[in-house]
Amino acid sequence: MGVQFEEDDIIEELQDWFLSLWSKSSSIDLDEFEDHIQSLSAMPTTHSGTTSSVTSEAPRVNASFVKQDALSEDDVESDDEARETLVDILQMAPSQEWADSFFDLLADVILTWELESDDPRLVTSIAQKDRIAVSINNRYVLGAFPADEPSTGFTIEDSTKNVESLIEEADEYMAFEALSGEDEGRTPHWVEYSAYPKRMMNDSFRRGWMKAISDELERASGSPYQQYHEPLVYRMAVDADYRELILRDAFFGGL
Repeated sequence: MGVQFEEDDIIEELQDWFLSLWSKSSSIDLDEFEDHIQSLSAMPTTHSGTTSSVTSEAPRVNASFVKQDALSEDDVESDDEARETLVDILQMAPSQEWADSFFDLLADVILTWELESDDPRLVTSIAQKDRIAVSINNRYVLGAFPADEPSTGFTIEDSTKNVESLIEEADEYMAFEALSGEDEGRTPHWVEYSAYPKRMMNDSFRRGWMKAISDELERASGSPYQQYHEPLVYRMAVDADYRELILRDAFFGGL
């Protein structure tokens, strides 16, 4: 990837993005890498449809950079009721940093799986006035619970490394019931952890979380809870300017 920007905020965002990817990378086999190089064409190309790759445990990345125009206050007035509900929920959070961290996690889900706001499988909901719930098809995959003892919930695959320890460490736990075609003894788990939303997010945990999300995405083509989908929550994850405006409203009264 090659880009050139002069704006400090964009440069910082790209640096953070790269460092995040680098932290999730893994070593590759050098002999396999050499064979891969030999198989490539010596001629430069703009073709992006390469099908060959080197074996790696790191998550695949398919990203694009979108530079958005600055938002005006009028841009956030389109749905006052939903906006007020979202602000009320965020005001329960212990800090702006806590809320920001949660939306980074939601952005990770959306960008990893290239989910659009109108994807029938995805629901980002504020129907319950004390939480933000994210579900894929029939199951929750991520949740923010900012009130009282703030916590964040995740679904993780049963095969996740040290899954027993993760369950034991969780402040809240729920075993999902088996869905059609699913082994009753190997269903995913719902775990909630207090404190900072990203505190559990190491490579192993993320793989177990993303594997569970992948399974849910493949399980069905639409969520029965689509009526609760709130596009404003989705926008908080993918639109940095919009997120800043709403967080400013929640924590500084719009100043």
